[in-house]
Parts: sequence; C-alpha cells; structure tokens
Amino acid sequence: MRSVPIPRLVLGIATLATLACVDDPRSRITAPDRDVISAAATTSSWSTPVGLGPTINTTFNEQQPAVSKDGLALYFMSNRPEHANDAALDNNIWIARRDCIGCPWGTPRLLPPPVNGPANDNTPSLSRDEHLLFFSSTRPGGSGGNDVWVASREHVHDDFGWSSAVPLGPGINTAANENGPSHFENDEGGAPQLYFNRQTGPGGGGPAGDILVSTLGDDGAWSDAVLVDELNSPQADQRASIRHDGRAIYFWSGRDAGSGILGEGFLWYAVRDDVEDPWSAPRLVESPIADRSSIQPVVHLRGGTETLYFVHNMLGPDGLDLDIVTSSRRRDASSP
Repeated sequence: MRSVPIPRLVLGIATLATLACVDDPRSRITAPDRDVISAAATTSSWSTPVGLGPTINTTFNEQQPAVSKDGLALYFMSNRPEHANDAALDNNIWIARRDCIGCPWGTPRLLPPPVNGPANDNTPSLSRDEHLLFFSSTRPGGSGGNDVWVASREHVHDDFGWSSAVPLGPGINTAANENGPSHFENDEGGAPQLYFNRQTGPGGGGPAGDILVSTLGDDGAWSDAVLVDELNSPQADQRASIRHDGRAIYFWSGRDAGSGILGEGFLWYAVRDDVEDPWSAPRLVESPIADRSSIQPVVHLRGGTETLYFVHNMLGPDGLDLDIVTSSRRRDASSP
C-alpha cells in the first residue's frame, strides 16, 4: 500500500494521520447510493451526535470508548490527571457507570494495576461475555511499540477484579504498533476472531494503519493475522468495531478526509449477509454523523436500537481536545 507520511500523536493512541486535501467524501455518494444505503441499513436516520456530559468529557483528551453489553458501563482512555498532584499526564483506561440507558454517566474511576501502569494504556475493548478486556499498551513484555494485551475477570460486575494482563502472542503482536482490538465471539459456529489495526514502516503495509483479523485456534493461540483487504485503503484505516451479530463493522478512515487536519477522518461501515462472507465495499456512515470529522467508533446493539460511540476533536485545526459523543438509530431486525 502507498506510504503516507504521518505525525505520531504524543498521547500514545493509535496514530492519527495527517491527510492530503481531497474532495469531501460526502460528494462521492450519489443519489441512488443514498437510496440503497437507506433502504438496506435501517428504518430510521442517525440522531444528532451529542456529547456524553461533563463527567466524561473534560479539557483533557477523552477517547477510544468501549461499552458493556447492557450499555451501563463505559470504558475509555483519557490523559486526565490520576490524582491532584499528578504531573505526568500519560494515557490510562477509566470506567464510568450509569443507572439506566439515558441516565447521566457517573464519575469515572481509574482502573488500577494490573490494567493500568506507568506505560501508555489505551484502546479498551470488552469481549461479548465481558470476562475479557482487550487493550493496547507500551508496557514491557510485549513485542515492541504498542501491543495488544488481555486481562480476565471472574465476575462481570467487578470493575476492579481484572487479572494480570498478558500479550496476545506473535500471531497478533509484532515490532510494529498494534492497536484498536475488537473481539468477535462468532456465535454462529465459527472460531472467535480479533479485529485490530497495525501501523508498520515502509514496505510492510500502510504506515497510517491497516485493519487485520486473527482467529483463535483450538490450542488457544491466535493465528497469524491477515489484512482485511475489503476495508483498507492507502490512508489510515483504524479502530474497527464489529457488531456482535457479525453482520456489520464500523471503522474510521482517512480516505477522502478533506482538510488535512491532524486526526481527521470519517466513519465508514461495511456489511455482510453471513459471517463467512467477505465484507461489502465500505460506505460512509450517513448524515448527520458524516457532517463533520469523526474517529474511533464502537457499535452497540441492544434491542432494536443501534448506537455508535465515537470521538470528535472539539478544537479542529488549531488544537486537540478529543471528546466522546454518541448517536443512535432504530434498526430493522432484518437489515444487515
């Protein structure tokens, strides 16, 4: 894939690309395409994105959300101070809870060791049964750079009962940077899979980030990850989030991002009729989400409501202030 020079975001998250100025991707969707997407995907439009409120979003950077199956627990990464005298604003994973869907989020709490440590810890993601927490970290013991790690817990409502984390092994982790894990349980009979993105140097894939997938073997080892060719482009393609039914996947991409601002991209999605099928060609997530740059999506499906949690840069070209926002739609159960 074509090399694209990018800056490394000092916050330690998956690298956000500086993107070439090109046409707005919304202009690439023709009227017939809009009709097909609208008819196939949902029975209602996405709601206007709204922020998660002042307990979650601060003047620091809040990003990389992950949501529990019941929608009442939110994991995310922030570089906010860990305590009043914290002078080293590194990246850590936090958790907040709420009493009901639609209730305000409570005060976030820092996940203690062994999840967080002195290294940068980021991109949390829960398994469907919530016994596993996947995340990326620069801690010692990996293969170099950011690697994907996993911690486990016995009780799914014990926010602080996580075991010591272990790296996922050479099928996934390399000397390059691996980020953005998304676990797919594969309830239809196949083996569990892990989607993630990898940033490599020249000659080894897209330096801005490509999406890969690995399959869990009967021996408990993850297979050598392969590129998901249908989803990748010459620009950044990162933070894939697969819906638990395996029929839709969301991610953010720098393709056709428009302005060249650090961290700017748009949300895209692909669908398939069966978990054994290849993904469709990616489509831009519709308005009003497509009305501005958005990154780092995670999809949550509960009942007939499909919700996207994702991230906006509130400052734009003059600075970086990342906040978590959300948008929902009613989904036809027969739609992909």
